[in-house]
Amino acid sequence: MLSGASSTGHSNKRLTLNSMSKNLRNMEYAVRGAVVQEADEITANLNSGDSSGSGSGSDHDYPFKKIIYTNIGNPHSVGQAPLTFPRQVLALCDLPAKVGIDHPKAEELFPRDALERARGIVKSLGGGGGGDLKGGGGGGTGGE
Repeated sequence: MLSGASSTGHSNKRLTLNSMSKNLRNMEYAVRGAVVQEADEITANLNSGDSSGSGSGSDHDYPFKKIIYTNIGNPHSVGQAPLTFPRQVLALCDLPAKVGIDHPKAEELFPRDALERARGIVKSLGGGGGGDLKGGGGGGTGGE
């Protein structure tokens, strides 16, 4: 029998609180961590007309008029336009052909360049689209 294996062939090793790294146990997902809390406090000061920063221990004016939250992974919140073309192409690759690239009104529903790109990708994937896991080797157009 292999070391660490039981008579059933399964490993006796398992992750427990005692076997896990202390750093992993103490890790926090800080979407609302100290940085965001400080940013909220500064935003409240700015909105109330108090730009002295008195709530955060600072005794000077802020050199800005607003906080831009960039920690939440939402590019739209900082003014980035939606990435329409890649979304259209991915949708067309993942939709069944009869309601996507081969739909009778596809030319009315999607721009021609998105349809052409999606057709090329689907063709390179053997006609199965992006969700087809038959081959598992990936398509040839990803880096081309």
